[in-house]
Amino acid sequence: MTESLKFLQNMQEITQLEIDQLNAAGQLTDVWNRPAIVKLPDSHLKKLAAVAFEPGIFLLAPSSVIRGALLVDSKRRLLIWQNLRSCTQHHLEQAGSAIWFGLNQHWPKIHKTFENELPLPEHILENHNSYELEKRMLSAVRNGDDSSYQHYFRLLTSSGAFGQVAKDRLRNQKNLLICHITLLTRQAIEGGLAPNEAFALSDQLCQQVESLQTIEQLNARLQAIGQIFIQRIQKNQQAQNSQKGLLTQKIEAALRDHCGQNYSLDDLAHDLQRDKYYLAHLYKQETGQTIKQYENSYRISRFKSMLLWTDQPITEIAAVLGFATPNYASRCFKKIVGIAPQQYRQRHQLNLLQQ
Repeated sequence: MTESLKFLQNMQEITQLEIDQLNAAGQLTDVWNRPAIVKLPDSHLKKLAAVAFEPGIFLLAPSSVIRGALLVDSKRRLLIWQNLRSCTQHHLEQAGSAIWFGLNQHWPKIHKTFENELPLPEHILENHNSYELEKRMLSAVRNGDDSSYQHYFRLLTSSGAFGQVAKDRLRNQKNLLICHITLLTRQAIEGGLAPNEAFALSDQLCQQVESLQTIEQLNARLQAIGQIFIQRIQKNQQAQNSQKGLLTQKIEAALRDHCGQNYSLDDLAHDLQRDKYYLAHLYKQETGQTIKQYENSYRISRFKSMLLWTDQPITEIAAVLGFATPNYASRCFKKIVGIAPQQYRQRHQLNLLQQ
C-alpha cells in the first residue's frame, strides 16, 4: 500500500467524510479500492473524469441531501462528499484543503462550483427520509412539543432507510446518532436553551452513544435522544414562563411562529383578538421590554444559529429573517451581540469544528 493511500484512509477516519477515487473511465472506488457507496449517474462521473480541470479543489453545489468537492492534482481526482446536510461547506473546504496539503505539501486553490448541482444518487432518491418530515420533527423539538415530535419521528423512521455514512453497520449507526444529536443541539439553542447547556448535553449524549455496543441499543436510543432534548427545552420554557401571564406567552409564541414574515402589531392583535395598545402595554409591563425588542432579540438568536449551522450568505439570512436590508440586519446584530455577523461566524464556527 502506498503512503498516499494510507494517508487518505487516515483522513477519511479523521474527517468522517467519504473519499472516493475517480479513474479516467469515470469509475469510483473508495480508499480501500472497494466499490464506492455513492452511485452517481455514469454520465456525470464521466464528465467529472474527462473535463480538463486546472489543479485545485472544486466545490460542487450541494443537493438537498449531499455535499461534495472534487480534488484535482497531477496524479489523481478525488471525490470528497457527505450525505448529511449537517456537513457545512466550510467544513468540506477545510477538510479538502488539509487532504490536498498532505498529498502535495502546499495549499490548494479553491474554485467555485463546477456544476449547478451534484446529482442525487439513485438509492438516496429512493430511500432517503423525507426532508419535509425531518423539518417538522425538528420544529417540534425546537418548540418543546413532545407529542408532535413522536408523531413525526414515527413517520420519518417508517418513510425509508437513513443515509449511510460508514461501511461498518455499528459505526454507521453511531455516526447517524451523532449527526442526529448535532441537529437537535441546534434546535435546542433556537428553542431558548443556553448554548453552553446545549453543548454540554450534546457531549454527554455523544459519549453515551460511543459506549453502546449493539445495533439494538442504538436503535432504542434514537427516539429517546429527541425526548431528552425536549425535556430540557420544556424545563427552560417553564422557568421563563413562570413569571409571565398566558397572554404574554401567546404573544411570544405568535412572534416566533411568524419570524421573518411581515407580521405587524395589527396582525398580532387580530390573531389574539385583543386591542393592539393593550397588548403592547401588557407585554411591556410584564417583561420590561417592548414587543419589537422581543421580536428583534428572537430574530438575532435565529441569526446566530443560522450563521453557526448553515453556509447561507448574510444577505440570504437577512431576507429569511425579514430584515429590510442586509446592512440593517448587520447593524441590529452588532448592536445586540457586539460583533459583526461575519466575525461571529468565523469565530464560533471555527470553535465548533475544533470541538
